[in-house]
Amino acid sequence: MKQIKISPIRIVDRPTQSHVFLSRHYVQPQWIFDCVNILKVIPTDDYIVGRVPPPHISPFVDNDKEGHIPDYAVTLEGYKSAGQNQVMPLPGLGDEDLGNSIVEAKSEHNEFAKKKKELEMQEKKYHEELKMEIEGTTFSNLSNKKADSAADVADEDEAQAAIDQAEKDADDIAKSVVSRRKRGLIEAMQISNDRKKSKVELLKQRKKAAESSASAKAKRR
Repeated sequence: MKQIKISPIRIVDRPTQSHVFLSRHYVQPQWIFDCVNILKVIPTDDYIVGRVPPPHISPFVDNDKEGHIPDYAVTLEGYKSAGQNQVMPLPGLGDEDLGNSIVEAKSEHNEFAKKKKELEMQEKKYHEELKMEIEGTTFSNLSNKKADSAADVADEDEAQAAIDQAEKDADDIAKSVVSRRKRGLIEAMQISNDRKKSKVELLKQRKKAAESSASAKAKRR
């Protein structure tokens, strides 16, 4: 197989580079993140220092679920598909080092995916139970609500505690295995978790409003 030669690449975390070598490529840190996300070395042209980089594509966002697939996500998928049978070597890394790096990156990605799935399952279960309670299908009539309110609160607290614990576990694992260069990925995950917490809080408010309305109707009777 013909070996592909790559010029040395330097990561520069500033708008400009005062002194440059023509034999080197000076790229922005986002290039590293996008390479790790698809486990492939991608072209550096769009990431050259001084240019506006492509929009960051978070690996923690399900584009199909969100109903929108960014154009650059399609581009990255094309790079990934084109390189399924050939992984380009990173400058300064031998075959063994490259293999170890890919294995490590895959392991971290799988760990994140596992924790994300656990969070989604916990949240889905909680939302389903909350919806049943709001619609009145959990209890036979309104008079039973008062007797079961303590158990209801306990179930809600238990579900929220499970979500919080899963988020804490994911955060602890991320901070222990991910290097400093990949903290941007952790921040993306934290933003996603904050958004999920907001949804849970909104459902709690809706539940409270529904219970207040039901209680008012019962008093009028």
